[in-house]
Amino acid sequence: MSLDAVSTVSPPLLQAVAVEHGYRRFPGRRVPSLRGVSLSVEPGQCWGLIGPNGSGKSTLLRLAAGLAEPARGELRVRGVRAGRAAARAAIGYAPESVRWPPALTVAGALHELAAITGLRGSLERVGRAARITGLEGLLDRRLGSLSQGQARRAVLAQALLDEPPLLLLDEPFASLDSLVILDVREHLLQRLAQGAGVVLASHRLEDFTGLATHVLVLRDGVAVRSGEAGEVLAAAQGREALASLLGGAGA
Repeated sequence: MSLDAVSTVSPPLLQAVAVEHGYRRFPGRRVPSLRGVSLSVEPGQCWGLIGPNGSGKSTLLRLAAGLAEPARGELRVRGVRAGRAAARAAIGYAPESVRWPPALTVAGALHELAAITGLRGSLERVGRAARITGLEGLLDRRLGSLSQGQARRAVLAQALLDEPPLLLLDEPFASLDSLVILDVREHLLQRLAQGAGVVLASHRLEDFTGLATHVLVLRDGVAVRSGEAGEVLAAAQGREALASLLGGAGA
């Protein structure tokens, strides 16, 4: 086959190759935020990221979202370098927290985001995202008046507005009611069945059960284990096994 032939194989939804980024300072030591981390997310896959605080989970998601540049290595979203317009358009990113303008209402913030990103049919999109995240009764509330759990729902809703092919979710179930968690999980399973990809960072392995297809374990910026979710989760049963996997720290 000619080297000039165009490949018909679609690139991964997210590909990280030997990514390195910065350092975190701890008493008496410097720990790399990320050191040589690689990851490939294909359509229909949900990758769970787990590790102790400071292990690099949030940093990896921020780099994939294009909010920072890696010191070394490369990240691509559907074949496009992370941070470029086409890559950003393919991502729904829900960080741990967002500094919302407190005077804006929930509906106002979501509609404004839809307008900024050029989404059509924002009324329908906002309504759908609100149903998934349990925000229907809170759309007229000002963002500054929301509880921690309600604010978390708003962060998730903005990531789900345009049904992107790749979702990057940092602690998505933190502070959420059980019914909202069930609804969000059901939506994520539907999106995976439709060929979307999900990267979900959590401190709790139980958040991955029945949802994650693969798990990546990070410790001090290094990927210490990576594989199919069933295999990794089975190896983490019991306190001693979990502590060993996470380097002696709790999840």
